[in-house]
Parts: sequence; C-alpha cells; structure tokens
Amino acid sequence: MTIEQRFTKALTTLAPVEALRALALEFSTEGFDKAKILEFFEQERQRLRSTQQESAEDAIMDAMDFLVGWCSPQMKLFFDKPGAPLQNGFSIYLHQDVAEFMQNYAKEKNLAVEALVNQWLRQNIAALP
Repeated sequence: MTIEQRFTKALTTLAPVEALRALALEFSTEGFDKAKILEFFEQERQRLRSTQQESAEDAIMDAMDFLVGWCSPQMKLFFDKPGAPLQNGFSIYLHQDVAEFMQNYAKEKNLAVEALVNQWLRQNIAALP
C-alpha cells in the first residue's frame, strides 16, 4: 500500500485523527524519523488542500500537532528521541480494529477511551493470581 493510500484509509475511518496518530506511530516503527513523518503529513495536507478537502486537511493538521507537541502531554509522540520519557513510562499502540472498538464502546458508555482502557486493565490486574 502506498503512503497516499495509507493516509486515505486512515482518513476514512470513524476516528480519522486517532487513525492518523496511529499511522505516525506505524511510520516510526518502519524506521522513519520525526522529520520524515512530518514531511509525509505535510505532503498529504497540501494534496488535500489542492482538492479542497477541508475536514480531512484539518484532521491531518490535528495529527501533526501530536508530532510537534502542540497537544496534551499524553498525546505527544516522542519516538524521534530513543529513550525519551513517555507519559507514565510507556505508550501503547492499538491496532486499528481495537482502537475503533474502544472508541465506539467508550462513546456508547459515555466514557473517555483512556478511562475505559484503565478500567479494563484494573479489572484484569485484579483477576491475576
């Protein structure tokens, strides 16, 4: 799948900003650094602007905020600095299907995704021997 196709796929999900954030993490696991990932996002933003797809362009810019740190601390992406401190010491990548399920279920239960994930983890921790 081309980079443009990967962006298109992310932009057509129920939660495009979250899918784009996950895409940035995928790019980093593929060995791309922050500068190159920002370049990919900027190229896609320009392409969307030229086709007047404002909402998709806005989603790209929101996701770019995670890369440059213009967001809440827990949403920052630190992968450009190996060993950099992450929120609570680690970050978790959710596969697209899991992320979409969690977002939909959290919305149904009127909870933040983070609250739902923490609730489920606490229940599983309590069940450990």
